[in-house]
Amino acid sequence: MKKEVEKLLRRVQKPARYIGGELNSVVKNKDEIDIRYAFCFPDTYEIGMSHLGMKIIYSLVNSMDYAWCEKVFAPADDMEEQMRKHGVEMFALESGDYIKEFDIIGFTLQYELCLPMRLICLILPEYP
Repeated sequence: MKKEVEKLLRRVQKPARYIGGELNSVVKNKDEIDIRYAFCFPDTYEIGMSHLGMKIIYSLVNSMDYAWCEKVFAPADDMEEQMRKHGVEMFALESGDYIKEFDIIGFTLQYELCLPMRLICLILPEYP
């Protein structure tokens, strides 16, 4: 986890949402893979972690030796405020790396209105 993210955790209500390390999370050596995939869920950690489709895709991608899929969730309002205030970009749970460092960024969308614009703006800061 990046130090700038770690500093923000003292200022939010549920910091465990942002630290990763949960049961069955996959951590791979970046030097031994060819493709890094940031799998973004357009809602908070608690909702995303309970989504079966996300678990299936995460597991399938990570079963390939050459690929690493990491989870990214929309921050809660308090964390989003801190991230914007301190210029912290969106990051993945497993490595803590910013998603701009990934080869592929993907979203899961259950219905047409589930992608909050605030998540897009955090991922693509140059987006108006």
